[in-house]
Amino acid sequence: MNFKEPAQGRKSAYYLRNRLALISAAQQVLAEKGPDTNLEDVANAAGMAVSTIYKHFAGREEMVQVALLEAMHEWERDTFATFSESDEPLKQLVAPMKAFLQLKRTHPLIAQLVTKNREVAFRMAPITSANLLAHVKRLTKSGELKIDNPELRTRNVIACLSSALEDHLMNPKSSEKENLQALVIALGMLGIDAAKASELLLPGT
Repeated sequence: MNFKEPAQGRKSAYYLRNRLALISAAQQVLAEKGPDTNLEDVANAAGMAVSTIYKHFAGREEMVQVALLEAMHEWERDTFATFSESDEPLKQLVAPMKAFLQLKRTHPLIAQLVTKNREVAFRMAPITSANLLAHVKRLTKSGELKIDNPELRTRNVIACLSSALEDHLMNPKSSEKENLQALVIALGMLGIDAAKASELLLPGT
């Protein structure tokens, strides 16, 4: 027996589909045009009228904010999901750091968004810092990391990774090897020597 979806349910599903389509279209256009993106661009990309955008967002600013935040949350979910892929504490620390510097390969759309819209990077940084600092503090407390002043060291690590990410995104000649070298330096700031860092960064680890 086939049951018809209630009218209210159909309306809600239709609303949600349109909203998701607009967010996706906004991300695509922002990745191409950056700050020059306007409502007409997004409406055309989504195959909708500009008036439809106003049913979901107060205006361009809110639409852009939501599109960028959704992209950031996608990256955050995927990146920090790597914590659960290993039972070894130091590998759990390194995995999301590796993912951070593989953005262009793993999340090309988000990489373009970061390149064209620097505010994405600014919004990613506090989340990255908070998650990394919490992890570093746990490892310091458990004795896995033997360091002082984890807050300062974590800030230095983030600065190192952010610089490496910018080079990774902006420099066509940037290589995977250079990214790994940056990670070795960053891990050194957390008291992990180069030999151990290289071991942790081996493919498949």
